[in-house]
Amino acid sequence: MTSSSIDAGNQRIYQDTVFIANMEICFSIFKFFDEVTARQHNENARDKIMTDNEFEQVIAHIEAARTLGDLCDVIHTLRERFGLAHVAYHAMVLPDGNLLDPIVLQTYDRKWVDRYIAKNYHRIDPVLQEVWKGFLPIDWSMIDRTSTSVQHFFGEAETYGVGSRGLTFPIRGPGGERAVLTVTTNLPEPEWHSRRLSYMRDFQLLAQFFHDRAINLAGGRPKRCLLSAREAESLRLAAAGRHIKQIADELQISVSAIQLYLRNARRKLGCASLTEAAVKAGRLDLLIDHRCS
Repeated sequence: MTSSSIDAGNQRIYQDTVFIANMEICFSIFKFFDEVTARQHNENARDKIMTDNEFEQVIAHIEAARTLGDLCDVIHTLRERFGLAHVAYHAMVLPDGNLLDPIVLQTYDRKWVDRYIAKNYHRIDPVLQEVWKGFLPIDWSMIDRTSTSVQHFFGEAETYGVGSRGLTFPIRGPGGERAVLTVTTNLPEPEWHSRRLSYMRDFQLLAQFFHDRAINLAGGRPKRCLLSAREAESLRLAAAGRHIKQIADELQISVSAIQLYLRNARRKLGCASLTEAAVKAGRLDLLIDHRCS
């Protein structure tokens, strides 16, 4: 096993660990938001952003999308239906670290998009800088605006109708991808303050569904590789730390047969090492112990 293959395996493990941690954090956030917004709902029902039925309809709309164009329609529907200034989705890093052909679906004025690109605002955009630092939603009102460049950036964005208030949701996927979903409004401060947590709760979860559908439609999710029962079992035991002879003894077949199964598994998964193959198969849910099912 080469050091490069070990590094590749470790990178995959790191990506999976980050993804699992991200989802655990998300579910903790959802639980917190549900508790807080439940209290808010009892105090003031009008602060609720969308009903459970409306939320389910949005999810169904996302799942029904067959093209990225359909998802762009979802973006526009969200904007119109819930009175938002704008909605934007941007996949900055695609699965396996691919930086080419990022996915951008948004409702901003084309003049602002052109201005943003021409001025290379991605280099100073304080929201993007915060996105790379963590998992939690970013409330634009909490961003440090002491610098002149940041003040100018937000001021210019507002003149192009971007919205006076915004929330950006960092997204990290199982393939190492990085993306964001942003919603903006022009709500007055008191109303924004009362609805802010509801926006966070609803759109944090929608962001995950939207991102997963976008990456699938863009062809970024690997097709499921079908391993035979013996190949999967051999690879599962290898991933658990068993040596080839131990695997052969446990499955009561020859060492040469185990070597063949593991070689076939690596070939089907397109991996150079057992470590990489085990991590990839784990990500694709191919290592289930059927003896326990």
